[in-house]
Amino acid sequence: LWVPDHLELLSSCLDEHDTELAYSRPLWVEPDGTIMPGTFNLNNAETLELFLARKRNRIPAGCVLHRRECFTRCGYWNETLPSGGDWDMWARIIESGKQRRVAYLAIPTNLHFRASWRRDADVWPPELRVWKALHAVEGLMPSALRIPVATGLTEQEAAWRIMSPDGQEWTRELRVAVDQVLDWRVCQSDELMHELLKRQMSVEVDPAKLFETLGRLAAELEFGQSPFSWKLVRWLRDTREKAWRRISEAAARIL
Repeated sequence: LWVPDHLELLSSCLDEHDTELAYSRPLWVEPDGTIMPGTFNLNNAETLELFLARKRNRIPAGCVLHRRECFTRCGYWNETLPSGGDWDMWARIIESGKQRRVAYLAIPTNLHFRASWRRDADVWPPELRVWKALHAVEGLMPSALRIPVATGLTEQEAAWRIMSPDGQEWTRELRVAVDQVLDWRVCQSDELMHELLKRQMSVEVDPAKLFETLGRLAAELEFGQSPFSWKLVRWLRDTREKAWRRISEAAARIL
């Protein structure tokens, strides 16, 4: 579902940056109505490299707008691909323009829903598991990031009913909530990384290895290979003030 100013904002983004392709911040909606912001910035060199190599993509099709002349230069979707025809098309547009034909609008303009035939949660980006855990903590996420889904309605229908009476005001509240939770998560991340840096420095370990440690912790969390996984769930249900301090302490013990 596009919000009312979707085309206006992305069209302006194309003109402002003199690009051929633009996309907005993804918003993923679970079947229960929880809204989870995505972060995928192709202005980051590593992110762009993985995207063009067809190894990682976090951009839903509804977030993208490109100029019509891209079809003349790059052709249409590759119908021989079993999946990802949209992704392949966007990558070809960027590649044909010497990787300068894309602009990222860090504002949500679209709600992306899981297709009705997809029932396995693993088809969603793994980072959305973090958002689901945060949504499970009562009172932690702003109410604007949850769409009430009444019995008998799909999540798309529920979203449209709550959006349509005053789409502009609903969109404003949604964007305020997205900014709020993303800023909050950056602050928590800074605190955790600060604790890890202090731990690394105290044992005279190269701070550059911090990111290797974070990667290992992330893998342990995702695949449940460490007692840290179930401890994290318990701590998230504790008070917000104590949760991230305890995560930092546990991370230091793992090191």
